[in-house]
Amino acid sequence: LYGAFISLLIAAAARLDLYLTWLDRTQSVPSRAHILDPGEIIWLFAQDALSGLLGLVVAMFAAVVLMARTRSSKGISVTLCQIFAIGVAGIVVTRVGDAVTYSLTLAGARDPSAFTVVNWYGTAVPIVGFAIASLMAYLLWAALGTVRQLRGVLQFRGYRWAWPLFVLFVGVYLAGFDALYRNAATFEHRAFAFLTVVWVAAATLTYFAVFAEPKSLQGYRSYFAAARQVRFAGILEYQPFWITSLILAILALVANLLTGDAQGVIWRGIDPELTTLFLIGASALDLKILLITASLFLVRDCALVMALNFSRNRRRADLAALVYLAVLYVIVPLVLQGFDLDQTVLMSFFVPQVDGGLVASAWPVLLQIAGLTIAVTYRWRTVRQPMAPAAA
Repeated sequence: LYGAFISLLIAAAARLDLYLTWLDRTQSVPSRAHILDPGEIIWLFAQDALSGLLGLVVAMFAAVVLMARTRSSKGISVTLCQIFAIGVAGIVVTRVGDAVTYSLTLAGARDPSAFTVVNWYGTAVPIVGFAIASLMAYLLWAALGTVRQLRGVLQFRGYRWAWPLFVLFVGVYLAGFDALYRNAATFEHRAFAFLTVVWVAAATLTYFAVFAEPKSLQGYRSYFAAARQVRFAGILEYQPFWITSLILAILALVANLLTGDAQGVIWRGIDPELTTLFLIGASALDLKILLITASLFLVRDCALVMALNFSRNRRRADLAALVYLAVLYVIVPLVLQGFDLDQTVLMSFFVPQVDGGLVASAWPVLLQIAGLTIAVTYRWRTVRQPMAPAAA
């Protein structure tokens, strides 16, 4: 905390020194130095302070999550929590900063004296206010997550309502930038872009939750019992976070297939980063097939994690799952590529593919899901050693 405060003072002094230098040597500073007026320096100082607070709260959240997994304060790596916090805070600040830089470049090219804005859901939002509001929102979510996790460690009962709201918030927030809809001429095109981003957010958070959440045999028994009896109170209390975000990802996929239209949108430059991420093919059908198969691979990966965690030797099961996934997604495809087998059906067992249509792309991963489902069911019935209680 002391180190963060000292760093904050240094950052504030650097900004103030840059502003004083601009006042002294106006002619030597680029034309876009208008952002360094006194009012915006205060806002930028607030942005630095909020970024630091976000890192501190995320570090505390990571510590509580590790405590819930180990059920003890011993063995928790403070350095690991700090590294995770720096990474998360850096991603949030970088994403906000990219929006700032993009809007600043456009405004500076037209009118250097114009007050820059972010176009978010068709509304021109002042750039500084948008950055501050974004950081405050993520800071509040991090604080809420820390409190909820801490309640679980202290074994307070409660409903798991915050996680689905956070997943939806992330998806809606990321889908708001108008660059996604630059070439979306119809409602179907805009719906496709929006729902695809929501799906990406839900799928990403599913991976996070399935590894971060403790796998309690008692908690899963309570959840399945509540699901069989259709007790919504029990479902809301015990449903694992990864199942919640997986359901949201599937709902986003189904809604996209029913309402979204990718034709003439993605590969016309709606978002180059999104195009690169999905390795878009030449047709809208290819993209929809890719989303379906990627969702199936998400289900397969979750089933793999659960199969390892419900075995008799469950120590370091999550680490083993990470190793298996690295082999499946990286090592084996590289080997197949080295033997010129990357265009065969073998590749469909390891990475999502679109060649050959939906059936040819889906049956290899469906076969793996069936096998892993049998393994999870068998291990669920045979394992008898109790686990630690689940986090609320």
